Amino acid sequence: METQLSASRWEDHIASAADAWKGKQPRHIISRICLSATIYYIWQERNNRVFKDVAKPREQLLSNIVCIIRNNIGVAWKHDINVQLYMDRWKGTHIP
Repeated sequence: METQLSASRWEDHIASAADAWKGKQPRHIISRICLSATIYYIWQERNNRVFKDVAKPREQLLSNIVCIIRNNIGVAWKHDINVQLYMDRWKGTHIP
């Protein structure tokens, strides 16, 4: 998804994302899924580190987020003729 958000405060990021991705097109929905999954899994990792003293490597956390996003795309658009296009955008996702 090619949308770039520019904001300096967390509230500004959310407001900008809400404005940019308010449609029902797959690219808007996938962008919302990406943001939600990223926030959820980073928060979960934060809680594990703070309360359980357990930490995943950054690469594993990013890999889990990408996997969840791809799974959501596959389920949400399983009957869409373009589902392979949506999945291909995530297939080659490189995690540094």
